Amino acid sequence: MDPSTTGDSFPHLHVDRELREEFLKLREQSWYKPVLAFEPQTPCHLVGGFVRDVMLGRCYADIDLSVETNGRLIAEGLAEATQSRFVQIGGDRYASYRVIGQQWVVDIWDRQSQPLVQDLQRRDFTINSIACDLRSLQVVDPLGGVEDLAACRLKASSTNSFRSDPLRILRLARLAGELRGWRIDAQTASLAAASVADLADVSSQRVRTELKRSLHRTSEDQLFRILGSWSDLGVYPDLWIDRLDHSPDYLSTTLSEALDHQTSPMIHRLRSQLDRVSLAPDTEVLAHSFILLSLEDPGRAKARDLLRSLRDRGLVSKKTAEAIDLVLRPRKLPQTEAEKRWFVHRLGHHWTVAIHTLGLRQCGRQEDLLRWTHLVEDLKQLAGSEEDLLSPPPPFMSGGDMVTLLGLEPGPQIKRLQSEVYKA
Repeated sequence: MDPSTTGDSFPHLHVDRELREEFLKLREQSWYKPVLAFEPQTPCHLVGGFVRDVMLGRCYADIDLSVETNGRLIAEGLAEATQSRFVQIGGDRYASYRVIGQQWVVDIWDRQSQPLVQDLQRRDFTINSIACDLRSLQVVDPLGGVEDLAACRLKASSTNSFRSDPLRILRLARLAGELRGWRIDAQTASLAAASVADLADVSSQRVRTELKRSLHRTSEDQLFRILGSWSDLGVYPDLWIDRLDHSPDYLSTTLSEALDHQTSPMIHRLRSQLDRVSLAPDTEVLAHSFILLSLEDPGRAKARDLLRSLRDRGLVSKKTAEAIDLVLRPRKLPQTEAEKRWFVHRLGHHWTVAIHTLGLRQCGRQEDLLRWTHLVEDLKQLAGSEEDLLSPPPPFMSGGDMVTLLGLEPGPQIKRLQSEVYKA
């Protein structure tokens, strides 16, 4: 495709006059003039997910800029001119800077004289490899990203895309979940699946951040699309299992049967549960709990043991691991009024996830699901009437108070004693 291609050739997108007007609105924001004023001769382009989202008519958050040189000078000047915060985000490897204003965030990537086309070619997907000149608003699209936007197609920018950064595999699944009706290009899916094992070489912090971004406050439809993409690409079950602790035959069985998103009974059961009741559970905790339950195997792997391994490898935060552990603890559905009240108050706002995990464990028949649905309605009514009491109260006594008032020696027993007092 001609690098000078403009949006006029693709009428199905949010382009042409509307697109130009959207970009022109940027000139009214306080960051626009300082960026161009500090280096009037430096080529500067809008790039990445920002351009993609504008072309799709989606809401956008951060504004992504690619400058030919002097990136730090431009970012520092912008921060000073707008009294905003300057942050270097590229570390020692990349010249990348962030300026955080009151109503906007601008990320500036310094290409350090690298040609713009090379910068676009190194990006993850073609739909993120589109640029727009900040001055002329001319669109630069060397990889056919605009055409892929029109076709609702997720396509890697190069055959080396996932080898250069395996985390892009998780990003691919997230985009497939976010963009309803889109499909992953067949060659891209093959390239991603071939690089799944390389995810083990990515820092746990980056993986944890991407998982959280994929799962946090996502819709139920998006959740199932992401789960399906993880299964199709082979991300599941490898990411959730420490291979040193499990035999190859167990992994093989798990991969082929446990989370086939087309036929798995667990998937259908969870869909039925979510369709029957309106609970809005924490989707991050729900997704990890669901996956760990799908990997349970009597005598070989228990969900809470797998969770411990996941936490030790740093793939979930301590707070998230504690929430998952909490919802995996109940082993039976509450029956009596006292049990229901204890269930709701013991689990707090996570009771909505816990009731789903119990449903997955115990509601294999239609009549079981019907009883489960009635129980959920009872719990919803109870939780609604006692909403103010669901948030955990402050500690009755701090660790320091226990040492001082009770004459105890500092140590791990203090935390255990605090826990028992809290339960009481």
